[in-house]
Amino acid sequence: MDFGESYKKIKYRRDLELPGKVNIALIAVMFIMSFIQGVMTYVVPGNFISAIFGIVGLIISLTIYSQWIGINNKLIDNTTEFFSGAISYFPEKEKYINYSLQELKSLRISSAGLWLYGIFMFIFNFIIPSPLNATINLVLSVVGIVLFYLMARKILIAEEGIQRLSNGLFSHIASNYQRMHQIKPRNLITVILLSIITVGIYFIYFLIKNSLEINEFVEAEYHNRTYYS
Repeated sequence: MDFGESYKKIKYRRDLELPGKVNIALIAVMFIMSFIQGVMTYVVPGNFISAIFGIVGLIISLTIYSQWIGINNKLIDNTTEFFSGAISYFPEKEKYINYSLQELKSLRISSAGLWLYGIFMFIFNFIIPSPLNATINLVLSVVGIVLFYLMARKILIAEEGIQRLSNGLFSHIASNYQRMHQIKPRNLITVILLSIITVGIYFIYFLIKNSLEINEFVEAEYHNRTYYS
């Protein structure tokens, strides 16, 4: 059954703001800053200029994570608003839509984890005097990895959930919608281990790949909302 006409009416009920896209160029800048910091720290430990490069790199990385969070939350808002309006056109789908939207809202990401991770990394790398005892350094490094894991895990869970629920919702109101499969499932522990083994190279790949997938999903989701225009 083709719900095209009703689907078209829903689209014009609200003008939904686009969620934006991740700035891939920021990842390249972050990599350059981190590389320069690493070289300068190795050549001249405790160099003030290397610390500046490190701070800039940290700020850029936090900006990238913030973009991930903001885009996912905006996708949740757009999907909730769009399908809340769909209920009056598809009353027989009301139970399924409401259930899906409740699950979707539970995926909303707080920025608290981002701030906690950012503040810790700033203090650990630029405030605490160095060199520290090797054991203390190791413990603090592990704490940083755990904080990153907790923050990134919420983001990846939200990405996969938004894609799964959006596919389900669109399939219930449009028979010929474009299935969205841009977001790939990832094991975050594997990402962290490979990043450590490759001295950060795999981590750069992860940042680029996940950012590209988010951008592609944003385009596909927008296509589905405007398909009948």
